[in-house]
Amino acid sequence: NQEIDALKAKLKTATTGAADARASLTAGLADAKAAFDRQIQAGEKELNAAASWEGEAMTKKRQLESAQETMRGLRKELADAKAKTASSLERETAAKAEAASLKREAAATAGVTAAATAGAKAATTAGGAPDAAP
Repeated sequence: NQEIDALKAKLKTATTGAADARASLTAGLADAKAAFDRQIQAGEKELNAAASWEGEAMTKKRQLESAQETMRGLRKELADAKAKTASSLERETAAKAEAASLKREAAATAGVTAAATAGAKAATTAGGAPDAAP
């Protein structure tokens, strides 16, 4: 009987120890699972944030490309406007030079006309009409 009681006591101690070990293991697994879940959630948040940043970066890149295209168009328009302005200035300068030439020509013609008129008046007052050419 004594041996049986001793064996029963050992069995009870072993059963209690196994139950305690199982409870400890279960608690440890629950803690590990909770920590793992927190790490997964943190990783998902970081992944979502990175995806959001990537989306924003792509949007900014498209905006930059669009702005660069607009700048190229504006530079072309500016170059065209400069070329037209230079062409207009050349035409204006040529027109001014031609106008000045015409003014000089008109002044010379007016001088010749005035001299001829003065000569005709002088001839008329000096002795009649000028001789007609044969």
